[in-house]
Amino acid sequence: MALDAFDYDLVIIGSGFGGTMTALTLAEKLQGQKPRILMLERGTWWTTPVSTVQDKMVATYDFLRTTHKQPVQFWSSVEHFKGLIDLFLRCVRRPRNEDGLYDITQLGKRGWLGFGGENDGVSIVRASGVGGGSLVYSNITIRPPDFVLEDSRWPLTWTPAERERYFDLARHAISYGVVSAWREAAKENIPYRDSSGKNAPPQGAVNAGLSNIVTRSARLDPKWQVVADPANSRGIKRIDVAAGTPPEQQNRYWIDRARIFQTAMGNLTNDFGTVDSAINDLTPEGSPLDPAAPHNYPGAPINYCERQGRCNVGCLPGARHTLNKQLMVADHGARGRGLSRRVLTAGPGPALADDGEECHRQARGRRRRLSRHERDHVAVSRTRNLAEHQ
Repeated sequence: MALDAFDYDLVIIGSGFGGTMTALTLAEKLQGQKPRILMLERGTWWTTPVSTVQDKMVATYDFLRTTHKQPVQFWSSVEHFKGLIDLFLRCVRRPRNEDGLYDITQLGKRGWLGFGGENDGVSIVRASGVGGGSLVYSNITIRPPDFVLEDSRWPLTWTPAERERYFDLARHAISYGVVSAWREAAKENIPYRDSSGKNAPPQGAVNAGLSNIVTRSARLDPKWQVVADPANSRGIKRIDVAAGTPPEQQNRYWIDRARIFQTAMGNLTNDFGTVDSAINDLTPEGSPLDPAAPHNYPGAPINYCERQGRCNVGCLPGARHTLNKQLMVADHGARGRGLSRRVLTAGPGPALADDGEECHRQARGRRRRLSRHERDHVAVSRTRNLAEHQ
C-alpha cells in the first residue's frame, strides 16, 4: 500500500503521561516533516464550571461543546452536597456511564451490599479523559530514589549522567511543557534558569513551573531552609525552627498543617522536606513582590492555586498542570485560554467521521457490540497535525 494511502502517519493510544509526552515530542522533533498524528482516547474532555483568571467567561466548555462538537464535562459540582453525590454517580466510570472520569478497579471478589467480598485491600484508580492520569493525581512531582532503578531487575543501560538528564527533562516537561523542555534542552538550559533573574517561565511555556503550595501561603515568604539535593535542582524546602524564638514568631507564614508536620519530622530525622507540586502558584517562589503587577508573572496572567484542596476531584481555578492543557495549546495555539480549534472526535471502527458529537453518540450506542479490546480504545479525541501548530 502506498504511504499516501494512510490517513495518519502515527497513531498514539491514550492521552495520559505516556501518550501526550510521546505525541508532543514526535510533533516537535518531526515538525519539518509535518506528520499527521492520531491520538485515541476513550474519555471526554473535563473542565471547570467556574470563572478563572484565564477564562473569566467560562468559555472553554462552549468552545469545545458547541463550536467543535466535542464531548466535554464539568468537574464535580462546587462545594455543596450535590458535589459529593456527583462524584459517586456521574464521575465514576461503570456500565451505562462509560464517560465517567474515575475508572476504579478492586481486586478480588465483589460482595453484595458489603457482604461476601474478598480482596487484598488494593484498589486501582485510573482516569478516563483527555489528559489521562494527570486529571486525577495529586500533582506530586518527586523523583524515585536511585536504588529503585539501580536494582538489577531493571535492565537499563543509561549512565548516571544520562539518567539525571532524563529526570531533569521530565521535571521540565511537567513544570512548563513538553515542547518547552526540548527547546530549552537544545539551548542547554536544563535545569531551566531565567537569564533575566526574574523567575519568569520560559518563552512558550504552558505552565508556570513547580511550586511548594502545601507549605506556604501565596505572596508570603515562609523563610524556609533550602537544602541542596543532587536529585532535585530546586533543592529541598525545610522548616527553620530557631532556638530561643517565641512560638508565635516562628514560621507564622507557613500553612498550619505543614508547620506542625515538619516541626514534628524535624525532631525525628534529618531526611524530610516539602514535595514539589505541578501546580501554578500566585507568584513564582523567590520573586520580588511588585504592587504594580498583581499577578507577578511576566506576560499574561495565569490561573493559580486557591488552596481549595480539590486536586483529585477537579481543580476549579484551573491551576493544576493537567496534560489536556498542553494538548490544546499544541494543537490550537490559543495560549490565552489553552483552547484548540482542531481536536475532533471519532467513533470506533474503520471510518473516522468529522462530526464529533454524532460520532460520540454512535460510539456510545455501539459500545455493547464491541469487544473488550475495542471498547478500551474507542476514539473520543482526535488530534491532527500537531506539528503544524508548534
